[in-house]
Amino acid sequence: MITAAIAIFVVVAIALTGGIYFLSANVARAVDLNDLSAAEQVVRDLDSAYENADCPAFEEVTTEDARDDILGDSYDCETFEAAAAALTDGGDYVYSVAITGSRKRGELVTVTTEEAYGDADAVDYAYVLERDGGQWVVTAYGED
Repeated sequence: MITAAIAIFVVVAIALTGGIYFLSANVARAVDLNDLSAAEQVVRDLDSAYENADCPAFEEVTTEDARDDILGDSYDCETFEAAAAALTDGGDYVYSVAITGSRKRGELVTVTTEEAYGDADAVDYAYVLERDGGQWVVTAYGED
């Protein structure tokens, strides 16, 4: 009788341990997917800032280091607005950004893209993002 009770206890303990492991793995996966989705949205928001020549929006989704990577050490809003204007043709925004992947390692997310101006060949870029005040922001940028 006691042996059967111990066997049942062991089976229940194993089942509970497996269930907890399965649940925690799925919760962690869901959190990572949410982080990846949020980081990808930041890259889209960055593209939108260019499309709309919106310097405050650009600054909201980038760190100072990222702005220097993107526009050089002499960054200011005039530099950004000139760069945004250079991505237009006859007033139409002709720059395309297609997200090709994202991955999370530790506290960093890397979003990769293919970007092209007009009909030019696409170039691969990578954006590195991290949390700043609870929000994902681009901290580094460059050709992939």
